[in-house]
Amino acid sequence: MRHRHMAYDAQRAQREAEREALEAAQEAEIAAAAAAREARDKAEAEKWRSMFTVEETGQEALTQEQGESLEGQIIEYIQTRKTVELDALAAEFGLKVADVIKKVQGLEAEQKLTGIMDDRGKFIYISRGELEAVAEAITSRGRIAIAELAQLSTRLIDLNPRVVEGEVSLDDVGLDGAEEAVAA
Repeated sequence: MRHRHMAYDAQRAQREAEREALEAAQEAEIAAAAAAREARDKAEAEKWRSMFTVEETGQEALTQEQGESLEGQIIEYIQTRKTVELDALAAEFGLKVADVIKKVQGLEAEQKLTGIMDDRGKFIYISRGELEAVAEAITSRGRIAIAELAQLSTRLIDLNPRVVEGEVSLDDVGLDGAEEAVAA
């Protein structure tokens, strides 16, 4: 009987050794495949990298004066246009869109700018006076439906851009002036 146990234990040990050897071979095969895949990915990345050229690098850090000047220009740009596409704003000042979003959010946090940033990449400037007028209207009415609030906001918030020095709108010159401006 003892002999049978020893034979059984030997067979079990042999099967265990074979299983471990098989697992080790499979792990080695998986590691080799991963290394090959990584090498292929690296080679492809290098191929793509060689197709791109960097012509211009990012801006250097602005001095505090330059930052304040830029901040003032951005505020003026937004306030005169009332509704601004953030990517157009970024292009205007040579910034990344992500940097412009952070800058606008920072200006709002500092209460230097008030407005609404929508999910389509626009910022709508609303002056303090306009916000106060809407708040006063809501307070005086008490409860208000969303439709009423939208209608009220449309009347109290002016979304027309202000005339920027050097820019002429067709409303300012009339139809005859527009024809003369086109002819010139």
